[in-house]
Amino acid sequence: MRNNTRRSAVVGGTAAALFGIGVAVAAWTNYSEGSGSVTAEQAQPMTVTVTNMSGLFPTGSVDVPFTVTNTNDYDVTLSKAELKTVTVDAAHGACATSVVTGSDVVLSDVVATGATSSSQDFTLSMSNAASDACQGAVFTVTLGVTGLSS
Repeated sequence: MRNNTRRSAVVGGTAAALFGIGVAVAAWTNYSEGSGSVTAEQAQPMTVTVTNMSGLFPTGSVDVPFTVTNTNDYDVTLSKAELKTVTVDAAHGACATSVVTGSDVVLSDVVATGATSSSQDFTLSMSNAASDACQGAVFTVTLGVTGLSS
């Protein structure tokens, strides 16, 4: 009888263990999802500040300092500055603006949100084709600066 008691205890214990596992496996799982919308910001134009300079003459050049202020909510890595437009004051309308040129400048500054870059230089040159009408002319230059989110 003792063997039967032991066997009953082992079989009963095994059944209880299996039943307990069955209860654990039978637990209900629950999963839910929700959705909402997120709107991406639109990039804001940076502010380019160009310093007034003098000293331009035929075959000469002048370095024009400029800075960039980042008005976005994220850091911006500057990549390029380029000469967009050149105009001349009304008193020197006979001076061709095409005599003033500038080459693109490769940039790599990272400008934090709300910060201003260190001063950079953009070189402007005047060709020898400048006529006497260009003497004393005030050229207004517009620089375009490209930046990428960092």
